[in-house]
Amino acid sequence: MAIEGHGGWPLNVFTTPDRLPFFGGTYFPPVSAHNRPSWMQILMAMHRAWTEQHQEVAAQATQLIEHLKQNEILASYRAGGTKANLPDAIYDSLMASADTRYGGFSNAPKFPATTAITYLLEHYAYTGKSEALAHAQLCLNAMANGGIYDHIEGGFARYATDRAWLAPHFEKMLYDNALLTITYSEAYRLTGDTHYSSIVKETIAFVNSQLSSPQGGYYCAIDADSEGIEGKYYTFNYQELQTLLPETNREAVLAYWGCHPGGNWEHTNIIHTPYAIEAIAEKYFIPIEALNQSIVAAKEILKIERKRRIAPATDDKCLLSWNTLMSSAIATAIINGIDNDYEPVLHSHIAWMSLQYTTPEGGLWHTARNGIAKIAAKLDDYAYYIQALLLAARATGRLQYIIEATHLLEIAIEKFSGEDALFFYYTANGEAEIPVRKKDLYDGAQPSANSIMTYNLWLLGLIMERHEWIERANAMLNSMESIVEKHATSFAGWGKLLQWRQNGLYTAVYAGDEAASLRQKWSSKYLPGVVHLFTEEDANKIPLLKSRKSQKNVHIFVCTQQECMPPVDSIEKIALIVENRLKNNVFST
Repeated sequence: MAIEGHGGWPLNVFTTPDRLPFFGGTYFPPVSAHNRPSWMQILMAMHRAWTEQHQEVAAQATQLIEHLKQNEILASYRAGGTKANLPDAIYDSLMASADTRYGGFSNAPKFPATTAITYLLEHYAYTGKSEALAHAQLCLNAMANGGIYDHIEGGFARYATDRAWLAPHFEKMLYDNALLTITYSEAYRLTGDTHYSSIVKETIAFVNSQLSSPQGGYYCAIDADSEGIEGKYYTFNYQELQTLLPETNREAVLAYWGCHPGGNWEHTNIIHTPYAIEAIAEKYFIPIEALNQSIVAAKEILKIERKRRIAPATDDKCLLSWNTLMSSAIATAIINGIDNDYEPVLHSHIAWMSLQYTTPEGGLWHTARNGIAKIAAKLDDYAYYIQALLLAARATGRLQYIIEATHLLEIAIEKFSGEDALFFYYTANGEAEIPVRKKDLYDGAQPSANSIMTYNLWLLGLIMERHEWIERANAMLNSMESIVEKHATSFAGWGKLLQWRQNGLYTAVYAGDEAASLRQKWSSKYLPGVVHLFTEEDANKIPLLKSRKSQKNVHIFVCTQQECMPPVDSIEKIALIVENRLKNNVFST
């Protein structure tokens, strides 16, 4: 970013033997083209610079480090100058970059932007603004129907190369599928659209079948290429489809999938669903149920055909941060009422992470492969892990997860806090090999580790009655208001937290012998600022839950930062409390 003014992939950075960067760039082609030198030309230029201009290179490295440090200081504090109704201003900023025809927040290439979509879902829940829900659903439907989604085996590709979401970069990443699972789960809870819950189930099934390691974790990614050709594993030519699929309803199935004799992409076909099944059924005079059965049968045939192909390679390392995102995804699917049968998978995965990534000193490792963990964990490892434990506690009622999350938060505060005790550094104190310690504030392909830490501080501050954590979370949010308002697509995670703060963050504790039985009921109500917890046990180590279990009948205790209200006995009454406070402009800030 400092050298070229933009980021990208791949990243190539040249450093001195002391690991100080002096030159970098993104893609350099094999042969010079489009005013970009070839990779070989770059290598030769670097060699000449190092051997013939050694002092200049060393000076440039020093200057670059100073420039990065100065940029870091300037980027961390941008408070002030915000509009009175910040959530509306953030919404306006998001929609200013929205593609209202095809969905998403850019032309091409198109990335999922899951956090921005979730912001719109929550903004609709708070305000009733139909345009917010409409664009969120446009994005979700376009991705689910497009070629970015694998309609045969489930799971999402990294991004779409075109504006209409047809042609993906076929690489499948664990973190993308985790984040998309979370967003589709939220959309299902808000809208009740079973298409979204189907996407969630198919995506989790894909991750469990194709990215799970024998040890119990999840691998990072599946490559885009096989046999040296991108997408070869995933695409089908028309003649192949004609041969593979049975004749009954075949033409209707291929029309539903948008397949053509000449191909819909580079002379082959990407399976996608550009038309409603009702329209295809009507066109071909087929009952919808019969057509649906033919589609399901055709999927199984193509799934078997893919097994005969050479599959793309798998990146078989297991990153802690990406694994914790998948735990959060599974927990969110449970919380949103999609499938309680995911509970054993969630418990098993968290147990594996605890065993695999805990260092002898009680900290965390960053990565593991073949059962061997290494490299000190970074801020996102801690932040996402704490978040996953909190979501798992909400999903399952296993309160030990809150104790573990609290312990990890205390370690993270000690290891990653800056001198001003506001934002957290990405690397831990004492990592001498890092020339510039960055404070990760940007919500990119993954949520900012600092925004997740803000959530962790805020929620655990309420649950554990640690007021200093709540104060720090508020100070972090105050410092981000202005930049979030102006650049909402790049800071949508912060936007969600600011929207919660304006509308109030509530905890709702379900206590009593049958508390778990209400889980399905609470998942039917979409209340984004209400964190549900349930307990059928005494929880004296958790202040918010202490002495709550005292009666056979379930009582629900609703609390804000300032107060706990008299207990109620139904989900509907919680909704009424929240709605009345919103109407009366009573905020828990």
